[in-house]
Amino acid sequence: MYIHPIRASIIILSIFFAATAIAFLTSGGSAHAQSTKPVVVATVNIYDAKITAQEGNTFSISFDLSNREGAQPDVRYAVELVSAQQAVVAEQVYPDVVNLESNSHVVKSIRYTAPAYLSGTYQMRLVSKNTSGLSLARASLGSVTLAGQSSYAEIIPSTCFLTVAGEAGDKKYTLEQGVDIATSETLNLTCTIKNHSRSALTLTPSFETFYRNVFGPQVETPMPPVNAISVGAGAGTTFTVVLPKAPVPQAYDARLSFTNTSAVPVNSVIAHYVLRGTSATIQNLTLDRTSYAAGDTALISLFWTGSASNFFNARTAPAALSGVQAAVSIAGSAGSCGSDVTVTLDQQRSTQAIPFPVTGACDSPNVSIRLADSAGNVLASSAFDFRNTASSEKGNGGGTLIYAIIAVVVLALLYVVWRMFAGKTADTATTLVLAGLCIVSFGLPSAAYADTFTQDVYLVSSGGWAGNFTFTYDVNLNKATYAPGETMTAAGNVTMGNCGNSLTGSFTATINAQHKDVYRSILRVLGQNNYHVEATISSNTFTAPMSPGTYIAQFFPELHVPNAGPGAGSYFLIDTGTGGGGDEEGQDSQGASMGWGGRGGNMVRDWVGTTPYEMPYTVSGVCTPTAITCQGGNLVNNCGQTTSCQYGCTSTPTPQCNTSSCTPTSITCNPSTGNLVNNCGQTATTCPYGCTSTPTPRCNTTCQPHNVCNADGTKVLNSCTGAVVRECTTDRQKCVAGACVDQSIEFESFDGTNVAGGAFTATGHLQVIPSLVKKGDTTRVYWNVTGAKNCTVAGSNGDGTQGSLTGVWNTKFSGAAGKTTSPIMVKTTYTLLCQAFPGITPAMAEESAIVNVLPSFQEL
Repeated sequence: MYIHPIRASIIILSIFFAATAIAFLTSGGSAHAQSTKPVVVATVNIYDAKITAQEGNTFSISFDLSNREGAQPDVRYAVELVSAQQAVVAEQVYPDVVNLESNSHVVKSIRYTAPAYLSGTYQMRLVSKNTSGLSLARASLGSVTLAGQSSYAEIIPSTCFLTVAGEAGDKKYTLEQGVDIATSETLNLTCTIKNHSRSALTLTPSFETFYRNVFGPQVETPMPPVNAISVGAGAGTTFTVVLPKAPVPQAYDARLSFTNTSAVPVNSVIAHYVLRGTSATIQNLTLDRTSYAAGDTALISLFWTGSASNFFNARTAPAALSGVQAAVSIAGSAGSCGSDVTVTLDQQRSTQAIPFPVTGACDSPNVSIRLADSAGNVLASSAFDFRNTASSEKGNGGGTLIYAIIAVVVLALLYVVWRMFAGKTADTATTLVLAGLCIVSFGLPSAAYADTFTQDVYLVSSGGWAGNFTFTYDVNLNKATYAPGETMTAAGNVTMGNCGNSLTGSFTATINAQHKDVYRSILRVLGQNNYHVEATISSNTFTAPMSPGTYIAQFFPELHVPNAGPGAGSYFLIDTGTGGGGDEEGQDSQGASMGWGGRGGNMVRDWVGTTPYEMPYTVSGVCTPTAITCQGGNLVNNCGQTTSCQYGCTSTPTPQCNTSSCTPTSITCNPSTGNLVNNCGQTATTCPYGCTSTPTPRCNTTCQPHNVCNADGTKVLNSCTGAVVRECTTDRQKCVAGACVDQSIEFESFDGTNVAGGAFTATGHLQVIPSLVKKGDTTRVYWNVTGAKNCTVAGSNGDGTQGSLTGVWNTKFSGAAGKTTSPIMVKTTYTLLCQAFPGITPAMAEESAIVNVLPSFQEL
């Protein structure tokens, strides 16, 4: 069922302000988890980002920062340079902090000077985060070429590692790994530095420490003893320094830089670490408005996470929090806006709405919030300034007021029309109201969509401990409106609220029938305790539709834990209220009736969302032909318009139709037809035995025999005579690439149909979809096996056996619609057993899939 984008936004906000979670019991009852649907926590976007000028290594850049829903404070932005290996080689965080009202945008023009030592081609991008490091938006600025100076000193990041002084085994940790340390421990940084200058250098180290990451405020830390480092001209050396350590438990970025009297440029490196202890992080806080009157209720939307040292594969077990409370006060330009509010936070939910009764006029509110545990220990505190953005910084259009006036007028006119339809159905009235909302929405200047949303996941670590963790996704398009056929850029990112040292996430997108990766990360294991997650792609381009209109971009998120290396053997429970995705254990779920791309109640290692997160975009104007290519013998322009060419077309020197006066001047062998063709595209000679291109294009004089397979893959044939060389079925084999090979048991994907009649791609492995049902409901079982002698599927409840309601399941293929189970009353395991042909290894294949029964729950 399609839901209009406006109605969808209302639903999303409703979920955000009133979401409740269901507690699930994992198998065996040993772990209790509460997981929630994805919740939108920010709608900041970067769009219309472009480089307007380049002078050497200095760039002029313009872009729009927009916000769609709720007042968003503390927005920062940075320019990053990314290598071909997707490594960030330089980053500049700008000191500017922006507050964005609902439906507002700010046009920014900045200058960025790349480090003088960089040379080569890099990707440049803009990244926006808040001061807690919450990722809000990103946008690609394309490729840039730098010609840096040859005289510089280089800290080689790939050589850098962290060690904890005195730790057994001399374990090494990567810079971004976020190693957790105690207040009594010393953290060392070791790197190799190379002097690319013609003079010896004496380098003096200096440090800067930032709260959470470099987007956060700088933190004063005691400076450890430092010694200058000497490195000869053209030489290199390895050094070790003690990193400064912040005094309060939390995650930090420590940046190491060097100075020298010769003014030779030197790069810097950043080490991320966590100081152990009970703590919490206020990831984001937004208000529904920036102005209130007495009697109003301000709705505060809080996104928070627990102790920074509670992360996947930490060195020690996580520190437990108990009785966490949030104390909130709000002051406006006229003073206090009301009495302080204290609420108890649900530690299994990362998002919570806090109502604040307003007792007096409250403009430009400043929200102070403090999180404390049951013992009164302050875990985190922040102040959020919601003073209105200056009108001079607003985008063209003069602010929101004029659009509000237009909205009132339009809705008034629609009301008159609605009265004319008073005798019609309720659907007609609803359609008119939604049409009015569409007009108002798309008339606003900030129609671009970008969302940051979270998802709570229950993780069971291979190290023996478990807990709730929060994943954060952000996706955005680079513009609000596109011309027909224009290139669109989509960017995304997946991060973990704590530290995801070995967990990976990805985004794929379907835009205008083009399906591509937008963000993909992998686990890079370099050695014992030397691993990190790195992005392999962080944005991708698509082509906008040719016809004007409003369209939907679909984003499909994924989450994975490692199959090997650190974290192998771990599992997670993700419940977003629906089925979807699959894992290598064969426990896939695809319940179409259960909501947004979730996993039911199965513990899995890989989850692939099948229901997309949707964003609208607009195509307007008329496509202007700017480029022509030769395709299929005709000329096709960038707008999809075709010019028919009677005699075909050529691409050189420019794309053009061939004319009847084309003079054959050369001949080539066309491998697809096996005939000789001339430069005019005409068949010059028909070759009964095919043709070759070397030493000159010519017809073969005799057939060149070789073995091929017949159409059904049962025989090996002589390619020239068609004679049977060998019967593969005699030995229960199949023909592949002209040879008989053994048939091993394999699983073949197929187009399946779920219980709601929807289409999906089944893996061929044993699947129960949906894998989480209400007691007494049925579900469906899917499989498709090739190369097996026979197969049977049976359930622990008797399904698939003689005398059962379902009948015997002894086929290699379940059918596209699967096999319907009997009513599921308790947790049920289905087992697939397949026997291979004699002599084939392995002789048997066995898989199992589980369907769980929804536990009863009580709404709070």
